[in-house]
Amino acid sequence: MSITLNTVAFAQDSILTPNKVQYASDSNTFSSKDLLSLGRTAPKPTSTFRGVARSEFKRTQTVTLDDDSTYDAIITVSVSLPVGIVEADATALLDDVGDFLISADATTLCVNHDIFY
Repeated sequence: MSITLNTVAFAQDSILTPNKVQYASDSNTFSSKDLLSLGRTAPKPTSTFRGVARSEFKRTQTVTLDDDSTYDAIITVSVSLPVGIVEADATALLDDVGDFLISADATTLCVNHDIFY
């Protein structure tokens, strides 16, 4: 299976654990990362609650800094949804997060570290 982000295809690279899979683009090398990983954690129910299903998306890319050195840029999205959530509610929340991630406000937060609007 492969995953495409914008125009970059990522193919399965390794299974890190039974619950975490790493994908790499053709640009990934030992010295320059171009990766994404998907992870999941199963719910742990109690006697009074069915638990929370956790999912994670992590994007890692080696970038060149303004002084020509390189460093890994990492963006992680972590999701916790209670077991039994209505699919429409889960989808609406994911849509909200997706809209924020591509907004100017997200750029302001992540690039300028500004949390006040």
